[in-house]
Amino acid sequence: MQRYGFRRCNFRDYKFNLAIIYPNDTIQYFYDIETDINFGAYNQRRAISFSKLTKSLGFVSRAIGIGTCLVSPFFQPAIWGCASYVASEVGHIVVDMVFGGFTADLSHTIIDVIGCAGNIGNVFDAITVADSCV
Repeated sequence: MQRYGFRRCNFRDYKFNLAIIYPNDTIQYFYDIETDINFGAYNQRRAISFSKLTKSLGFVSRAIGIGTCLVSPFFQPAIWGCASYVASEVGHIVVDMVFGGFTADLSHTIIDVIGCAGNIGNVFDAITVADSCV
């Protein structure tokens, strides 16, 4: 059985490119194939919705962090969550001031991973403390 490969790329306005890969490893290219789908409008909608989602998640993340700090005087296990949130925010600010490019992205990822790993233990501590108070 012979296998053919198809690669579609460069979607813009009402056009796209297509490459057919034949079983003998030859490739045939077709440029600017016209269609009735406006890829420009589709890509624009997707970019806007992703941007809104990113902003929403950032807002929710900050709201949870600030909320944790607000309840920490009344619920002692929340102190660790507040400290984790503050340390994470300070870490991100320092990374932005010192690094750039790939190093900054890697540093932000490491800070987030450490924060997630630390929060898993805090959730279990909060449950244990809440159960012992009942």
